[in-house]
Amino acid sequence: MDKFKQIYDLLFSPIVTPYNLLDNIKLPNYEYINYYKGDQGIICELKCDIEDEGEGVFFYYFDSEDKLDTITVSLKKADPIVIFKRSEELQIELHEYLESRKNNQNIAQG
Repeated sequence: MDKFKQIYDLLFSPIVTPYNLLDNIKLPNYEYINYYKGDQGIICELKCDIEDEGEGVFFYYFDSEDKLDTITVSLKKADPIVIFKRSEELQIELHEYLESRKNNQNIAQG
């Protein structure tokens, strides 16, 4: 059932909203949080110190309904790394769910 909830959340939940991120600025390791409009919705840029990594700049991309779509991070001025992409996460969860159902059916038919 947990897998089903993960799929549901990826389809319908915002996961995190632009408003949820605002409280992070109160944390001592955050330097700034900027919001601006992107092509698809709001972009939130956060700069913070990450233990054992140094300075990191995160970009949270939200769609027009304020649902989180993508998170990227740049560490030490390196190229951005995608650490979350909703569509990819959904495909992974769906694949795992379908594989587990297939395996359960094979066991039942066994």
